[in-house]
Amino acid sequence: MSDTFGAVHLGYIVIETERFSQWRRFGKDAIGLHVDELTHDVTRFRLDDHDCRFLLQRGPREDVTALGWHIDDHETFDVILARVTEAGIPVVEGSAEECALRGVERLWRFPGPKGIATEIFTTPVTTPAPLVMQQSGFVTGDAGMGHVAITARRPDPVRELLPAGLRRPPVRLDRGEDRRGRVADQVPAGQRAPPHGCGCRRARTVRGPDPHDRAAPEHPGREP
Repeated sequence: MSDTFGAVHLGYIVIETERFSQWRRFGKDAIGLHVDELTHDVTRFRLDDHDCRFLLQRGPREDVTALGWHIDDHETFDVILARVTEAGIPVVEGSAEECALRGVERLWRFPGPKGIATEIFTTPVTTPAPLVMQQSGFVTGDAGMGHVAITARRPDPVRELLPAGLRRPPVRLDRGEDRRGRVADQVPAGQRAPPHGCGCRRARTVRGPDPHDRAAPEHPGREP
């Protein structure tokens, strides 16, 4: 298999933040996601039968730290892994604890664009536990959970850092200006894309709490 497009889907997003209360309000009250508070430092959002779609871990970065890509089959997985290895990119296997937090059986990780790790897996962990959500119209299933938009002043070099199979949607990279005058993605007319984030087919575009927004608390470090 030379073309892996269509066999790679967004599986989960890992976010490092200190603003857990803001993320809870955003995820539960604004978007309507199911919330699982695992520990003081770890919260997960669900929107279907997958154990994890968004993983929040306590830390100072206030940004996405990893993107998890669900690969349809082992043949495609082996093709992507071989191309990454041939390019001299280091690949490591995730620990049992990391896999459990992300809700996958096994994962492999390698560096991605702009400091965002790329993680690939074939088998998600699912649960029959009922969802407690304000809405139930999210469409996931075989197509994954949506798309990702990444800002870049020089999109071409960033695109080259994407693994084979991720250089067309669900990852979009183009040149443009975002609402703060920074170079950002361009999307077709009628669609919206934030400076960074993911889009679910029900929610269109998901964008988390922004420390630059006026509504941000004066003392964000004083979260519970």
